[in-house]
Amino acid sequence: MGRIKRIDLFLLRFTFLLAACLIFIWIAALFFIVSSGFGSLYPADASELHLSKNAHELEQKQEVREEMLLPFNQYAVFDSSGDFLYGSIVDPQMVWNHYEKQDFYLEKGWYFKAFERNDEILLVSYPIKMMYKNDWMRKYVPNPEIVLITSILIASVLIVLVFVKRYAMRLSNAMGLIKENVNEIKLNNLDFISKETEFKELNDITQSLNLMRDELKFSLEQTWEGQRKRELQVKALGHDIKTPLTIIKGNAELITEMDLHPEIQGMLEDIIGSAQHLSEYAMSLTELDTEIREEVKIDVRTIFNELQQEARSLTLLDGKSLEWKNLLHDPIMLRSERTRLKRAFMNLIANATERAREKVTVTINDNVEGTIEFTVLDDGRGFSEESQRRAKEAFYTDDPSRHNKHQGLGLYIAQSVICDDLGGNIIIENIVSSRDNHVLGASVICRIPS
Repeated sequence: MGRIKRIDLFLLRFTFLLAACLIFIWIAALFFIVSSGFGSLYPADASELHLSKNAHELEQKQEVREEMLLPFNQYAVFDSSGDFLYGSIVDPQMVWNHYEKQDFYLEKGWYFKAFERNDEILLVSYPIKMMYKNDWMRKYVPNPEIVLITSILIASVLIVLVFVKRYAMRLSNAMGLIKENVNEIKLNNLDFISKETEFKELNDITQSLNLMRDELKFSLEQTWEGQRKRELQVKALGHDIKTPLTIIKGNAELITEMDLHPEIQGMLEDIIGSAQHLSEYAMSLTELDTEIREEVKIDVRTIFNELQQEARSLTLLDGKSLEWKNLLHDPIMLRSERTRLKRAFMNLIANATERAREKVTVTINDNVEGTIEFTVLDDGRGFSEESQRRAKEAFYTDDPSRHNKHQGLGLYIAQSVICDDLGGNIIIENIVSSRDNHVLGASVICRIPS
């Protein structure tokens, strides 16, 4: 690959200005050269030169005629007392007034010159500016100086626009390379080779992006390594707890088969129950691992059909009733790991069943624009203020007693799937009576982009 030529943006701006100045000078010079070569223009001092050259003839001729002057000159002949005799000037009196005041400038670039004749005064007006030799062009085409300035401006603008267009495309291509580098970072592809541009300042940005990429890569590698170690520690902890608990529980169950004092029998049952609780806690720790899972597209209707059967069995065993409202109409596909998704929804139903007094209601709806809405209601005591703030935290439970079998992971796991994996959100609130603000139960609403 060839070496990229570097371009300084300041030098680029300076080049534009220099090019514009050179273009201006070049066009002006070209115009004058061409016009002079073809003899199509009178120079600005043509009238003065002509009048000076023919002054003797103008003073001695018996009568002044237009043929003696340039085509665009005007004249007026007065007697010695100032009376107008003949001529082509439109307003001879105004010219005579200027003559009496010796003010030889008339207006709009026009001047006049006086010649003394026998008992007469000849006043000739003329412009000091370039004029066309062609009568039609003098009448219908703007003055050559105006044409010249306008042509220079138009040509300069067009040429600068060509330069700007060209370098704008080059800048756009260079910015496209920087955008590609940014997109690679956004996609966590941190092993890409950054592409340099031909502009020095933009390459400084590229170097900054490279530094940011390297720092981000190092930080992520540290995070992934720490995450991997935590996963190993969690798995080791679960395994280390499970083995002694199995021994404790097994021995305690054997002892209960003996003829023991009722008080001791109760203590053993507490030991067995606590060991079972700790065993379930150890199993729950494995729910927190964050290894990469195989995600596939799932029709959520099949998940909800399976959930309905399991939820009905769960509520029936706990002596509660279940009302199931599945209002989904069309197939809805989500990209997720099937077991994790199903466990997340089941955790919410299990939590509601534990809180409910008599009834749990599950509603699934896709009528909300752009989302699937999964709602679980119960008729229990509702959430406390602290629970509404902390319910999604890992291991949080609103019943800290040693007999509580709830590990405090249900909403945490549901949040990690619904919010973190699927980009949804979970709303926790109480159902309150509109009449007396009495708490009628609790509501957990999950909204997932479909």
